[in-house]
Amino acid sequence: MTERCRCRGLTRRRLLTYGGVVIGGVLAGCLERGEDSAAGLPDPIDLTEGHVCHACGMVIGAHPGVTAQLYPDGDETLPFDSVREALSYVLDGLSSGELDQVGYVADLSKASYETEVIDGVTYLWVDTQASVFSPLGSVVYVIDSSARGAMGQEVWPMGEEHDAQAFIDHFGGEIVEPSQLQLHHLDTGSH
Repeated sequence: MTERCRCRGLTRRRLLTYGGVVIGGVLAGCLERGEDSAAGLPDPIDLTEGHVCHACGMVIGAHPGVTAQLYPDGDETLPFDSVREALSYVLDGLSSGELDQVGYVADLSKASYETEVIDGVTYLWVDTQASVFSPLGSVVYVIDSSARGAMGQEVWPMGEEHDAQAFIDHFGGEIVEPSQLQLHHLDTGSH
């Protein structure tokens, strides 16, 4: 004679359904990060108030350009007022394949920006709110454009290639994929 377990209506189907819901909830909790957060990094922070560039000491937000934030040790934020400076800092010790593991850049596909012409040179003032940052390896970079940032010649990151092409149509330059990015692309004036 076989006995059936009476577990208050808990059938195999209900057990599997409940188990799936619990596992799904646990996974969702484990994966709950900002959609643009890179694996193992803190979420990007807002650089609008009081941050100083790690490379040059300039106050971020007081100068035009596109910003970056690096986390080389995983926790401490190293803010940069120039993507070119941040990429120089990173690429000096890493391969381009490791870019997503170290930080974020302000993504011009997300950020709004204003232009300012000074003595015939066009400068871009780019938003620095946390929501505009994307992992370094998830964007394409426009190099050799006529647009300038805080440190002059700049590297302009964009999450959408069509935005990069529109930028090039207006400011010139060329697209470099993150996997192809090297230090010589960051030299001002030529590559």
